[in-house]
Order: sequence, then structure tokens, then C-alpha cells
Amino acid sequence: MTPRLLGIGDPHIKPANTAIDYDHLSIPPDVDAIVTNGDVIHRPDPGDIDTGREFFERLNESGKPILAIPGNHDPAEYYDRLLAGAPNARLLHDTSVTSEDFDVGEAEPLGGHAVVGWGCESLQFAPEIPYREFPALDPRDRMDHTNRLYIADEFASELET
Repeated sequence: MTPRLLGIGDPHIKPANTAIDYDHLSIPPDVDAIVTNGDVIHRPDPGDIDTGREFFERLNESGKPILAIPGNHDPAEYYDRLLAGAPNARLLHDTSVTSEDFDVGEAEPLGGHAVVGWGCESLQFAPEIPYREFPALDPRDRMDHTNRLYIADEFASELET
């Protein structure tokens, strides 16, 4: 069985009265597990952490396993607090999980697969990407899609090096 995963990335939830309209947040019933891949909150401040914890609590209400990978705005050290009210959630950083890691009875939410995660360990906002030096990454510039992808790939290779 191939698991159906719902991926949620980079919501950058901020504490505000209208951060998320939870009345309209629903998890499709055919989803086997939920993966958040970082930057659930914008800053690891107390208000943001409370808002992020509320988000995970609401996801937890689905009864689905939640795999939480930390981002550079919400590094691993904050996840004990973010996941405090979500017993279906597991921090997926420098580790792997299988269906056996969740109390789901006979269900196989990961379909016999293992999921491996690695996220950020510290709050980082550097190095900043100098958009003007890399036009393919600057949303203000308009160029054809093929050229943009080529320049973005070249930039990614340079960063990796």
C-alpha cells in the first residue's frame, strides 16, 4: 500500500485573531498521515509558539499521524512546546518513523514504509539570498520559464558548493 500523505509547508503562522480559519480547515478522509515540513510558525516567540501549538492540536483532532519536520523559523528545540497538545505528532528530525511508532491499532498509516526527516537545528535567517544578483530568483523580474529554471539550478549548485 502506498500511503497518502498531506504535506503542509511554510505556513508561517503568526499570532493574530485571523491566523487560520479553523472552521474551514479539514483533513481529507483518505489521507493516511500529515507531514509539516518546517516554518509552521514565523518566529519562536511565546505568542507564535502558542499559535503553532493550536495548529498542531487542530491537526491532531483528525486522528491521523503527524510528522513534523522543523524549519529555520521553528527549529527542533521548540518542538517539545509546539507538539505538547498533539499526541499523534512526532518530531521528525534526525530520525525516522514507521507505522509502529503510532498508536493506531491495526492501521498502517505509512503502509510499511519508513519516513526519514531532517530539519533545522537552530534559528537562521542567513545567509540572505541576494536576489538582484540572481535574476531567476527575483519575483520582480520576468523572464521565460526555461531560462529561469536554468539560472535557478546554477544558483542552487553554487550554494551547495
